[in-house]
Amino acid sequence: MKAKKRNRFWRLHSLLGISLGLPLFVIFLAGTLALFEPESLNWTNANFDDSAAKQGALNGVVSNLLEKHPQTDELSVVLATPERPVTDIYLEEAHHPTHYWIDPQSGEATLATDHDADLFHFFVDLHYFEFLPYGIQLSGLIAALFFALILTGAVYQWRSMKQDIHPRNLSLQRKSRWKKVHRFTSLLTLPFQVIYSVTGASLALGLFLAAPAVWVFFDGDQAGLNEVLFPEHMVQAEPLSERPSFPVDEARAKATSLWGESVEPLIIHIEHTEATEEAAASHTLMVQGKQKGLHFVGNSVVTLDESLNVLHSQSPTSHLGPMMIEGLVNVHFAAFNGFFIKIIFAFFGLIVSLSIGAGVYIFLQRLLQGEEDQGRKTRFLVVTTNWVLGGLPLAVALALHAAQLLPDWPVKVFWVVTGLSLALTVFCRRALLYLSLLAAGAFVLLPLSFFMGQGQSSLQMGDAHGWMVSFFNIFFVVMGLSLALLVRQIGRRTESAE
Repeated sequence: MKAKKRNRFWRLHSLLGISLGLPLFVIFLAGTLALFEPESLNWTNANFDDSAAKQGALNGVVSNLLEKHPQTDELSVVLATPERPVTDIYLEEAHHPTHYWIDPQSGEATLATDHDADLFHFFVDLHYFEFLPYGIQLSGLIAALFFALILTGAVYQWRSMKQDIHPRNLSLQRKSRWKKVHRFTSLLTLPFQVIYSVTGASLALGLFLAAPAVWVFFDGDQAGLNEVLFPEHMVQAEPLSERPSFPVDEARAKATSLWGESVEPLIIHIEHTEATEEAAASHTLMVQGKQKGLHFVGNSVVTLDESLNVLHSQSPTSHLGPMMIEGLVNVHFAAFNGFFIKIIFAFFGLIVSLSIGAGVYIFLQRLLQGEEDQGRKTRFLVVTTNWVLGGLPLAVALALHAAQLLPDWPVKVFWVVTGLSLALTVFCRRALLYLSLLAAGAFVLLPLSFFMGQGQSSLQMGDAHGWMVSFFNIFFVVMGLSLALLVRQIGRRTESAE
């Protein structure tokens, strides 16, 4: 390719990189932690050990909750697994959702950690920018543009990337260190970058992506597309004279007998339909199961009435829409074929974060060299870069400490530290160095907070719960040490360039 054309790709890659680099760093850092949202309960509530995953009787617990919430319209029971060793119960009363889980010691349903105080749920929200208006759509647009960033970078840097494919060619000389790191890590994670960007954009922009299909293939008929993607199954249970007790345990056993040993129940959903002028009150129980070894929700479905008569049974699910959505979710969050795959996705997610950080640093250095007369513009970019690359990791680390020592405060701690770090980056030229070192130390000390908060050893073995506790504590230590080795050098160079 001629140099002139390659330079066009470079200019586009530079424009996208400096515009999207910092939001992408936030997305990847939060997304790496969001990957472990189901497993995080092992670390934040270590008393929910493997004994909680053993399925006990649920009829009494469900009946007690319905007596406590007599206006319940819908109720869902998410059965415990080794990854999330607690049975969750979600009920909706007059459109107000309430979340309970079954305490493993007492066997009673107790109010679960509030969503606003659940740190790993917050990481999911941060990953999708849900605290901003149209944040999910914004994250989807960023993911789509990230795909363009990947393509333009690969075209422009292909010759250099081929030379960097072997680690022996990775030069650590100060002059070209971060260019080499950026190219090498980009090449190493290229397939994962494509997976992250395509699935993320598809999930967040699904409604926009469906619009062309409506007009091209269905002549603008949205109902036609919905019928193909989500075929309806009209299910009506027998009329009821009054609200009965729900046979949750029996429904689970019935579904298990129909599926066989290869499928295990995962979710039991109860829906109550109030009486109307046209029909009497009724209710249905829907049991969703998953293939053992996989995490595709609703792979098998059985819908039952009060007498456990099968109203609808499907195994496996053949609805195109649910299969597409579940496939995208499971690939994007690595929720398939076990915990090891998720670790691999997280490992490459952190490397992508490093690649993005190195790329932002490179573009920042070019701007600092070429725009010395425009101090205000450059200063704004320096402050923003230091805040995101240094302040965000520190806020995450201290929020994780709060999750162990101050369970009701982790999200509040995150926002307070984020604000204080912004103030520091405005007034301190060495803010990135200080913030990154503080974040590194905070990550390394997280196993100590776990020991103090849970009263258990930070390294455990034996069952799935113990291994996950150990993984979280080791993961945070490795993350802290890596941050100390890598961001420290960027901080020194950035501040010296100012």
